[in-house]
Amino acid sequence: MKKILYVLLFVIPSILFADDGTQYDRTKVGMNFLTMMVLGDVNIQYERQVAKQVSIAGSYHYLTGSSVIDALKSSGMRLSVGGRAYIRSDLMGSFFEFKLGNNFLTDKDQEYGGFTAETYFGVSDAYNDLVFYEGKVGVLRYLSQPEMAPGVSLTVGMYF
Repeated sequence: MKKILYVLLFVIPSILFADDGTQYDRTKVGMNFLTMMVLGDVNIQYERQVAKQVSIAGSYHYLTGSSVIDALKSSGMRLSVGGRAYIRSDLMGSFFEFKLGNNFLTDKDQEYGGFTAETYFGVSDAYNDLVFYEGKVGVLRYLSQPEMAPGVSLTVGMYF
């Protein structure tokens, strides 16, 4: 068990963040149009490359109160931050994403407020030199609840 922890904590990050002398400064900014249309979720997503196949990712959501999911009928804000690991390329192609988030709901009695952990698998591709699109599926777990919820995203945005 100690060997597995050693690999997870030291070897893998050393490989992912190894300095090869290249300056990584690509950024992606987009919006998940699926949740905006279905849930009334006004959102923005940000991703910044930190290594050849690794980036930090964050998102801001404001739920307008027009949600079709009973658990999210209260309006409120959601912030999440985490990382992405791309399978073969930098900021395009297949990726694995893990994020931690917090729901700040206006209804304090809402049982689905608080911290979440999210895991996704997706694919990102360039439409042209400026526009990208991506899709991802995964699971989201409210840390205060025993059950998990599905997560789906269809994002369109710009990269530079």
